[in-house]
Amino acid sequence: MTKITEINAPFFSIVIPTYNRAHVLPKAIHSVLGQIFSNWELIIIDDGSKDNTAEVMAHFNDERIKYHAQTNTERSQARNNGIKISQGQYICFLDSDDEYNDNHLSAFYDFILENQNPIGIIFSNPIIINDGIETREKIPTFIKTDTLSYILNNSIIPDRVCIHREVFSQYQFNPKVHIGEDTILWAQITNTYPMWHLNEYTVKYLIHDDNSVNLKNNVYRNRLDGLHQLFHENEIKKRLSVKLKNQIISVCYYGIARHFELKKDFFRMTFNAVLSIVYDLKSPHNKAKLYMIYNFFKSKVVR
Repeated sequence: MTKITEINAPFFSIVIPTYNRAHVLPKAIHSVLGQIFSNWELIIIDDGSKDNTAEVMAHFNDERIKYHAQTNTERSQARNNGIKISQGQYICFLDSDDEYNDNHLSAFYDFILENQNPIGIIFSNPIIINDGIETREKIPTFIKTDTLSYILNNSIIPDRVCIHREVFSQYQFNPKVHIGEDTILWAQITNTYPMWHLNEYTVKYLIHDDNSVNLKNNVYRNRLDGLHQLFHENEIKKRLSVKLKNQIISVCYYGIARHFELKKDFFRMTFNAVLSIVYDLKSPHNKAKLYMIYNFFKSKVVR
């Protein structure tokens, strides 16, 4: 690793939004405390937690850790608030149930020095943890000339991202979007700024069994609303092919259809499944969508 010169202001600001995650938050914090690179500040934005988060935070006395409690605003605004009070040259993010590898900040620091303090988005690779098993999945090749397609087709979670603070003078997370808000922001930022891939595994991302919760809460409706706003922006229109746009919309309608399947609302399930098929007639998932409709209809007839 390149030799680091300590300065008064932190080089990195790490923002962790949290809500009722007192049972997992310490692990995330300790992963930051264990970084090889030490010139950082950690900003915890407690988004109206009703558990013992404040009590847990009282046990950390490192002056680099700043705890801010606020009324609940959802995670997009919580991240924005963390960015506003940050002092670092580069902003990183970490979800309260995930962890950094000890090389996370040092890898980004070396990359930044090698690339002469790039202004834009840098993203690394995640180590996926599912049922306690760690997997380093192969990352799709990043093509700099087609960043929008890459962003919309791949999950670049905030944990993986490091962004120069200058970017946030122009862009922020959309407070009205609570799912897929990161994808929307990355797409908007790359209207103006470039994107780089740091091909190192630096983040541990925990897979939850919360897909059913997402479907139950119809998060795909919220994601679709946010994407519709994005797709109407002039700069995005110039970069977005009709094919890609329709494929992304199709995925959202499929998620909405599965929500109504759980709700046992046959009409709205069928309506959204058909919309999903129409938007992407060549989708490999269309057979599954038709089978979903058939099974639901069959169960109704049998009754």
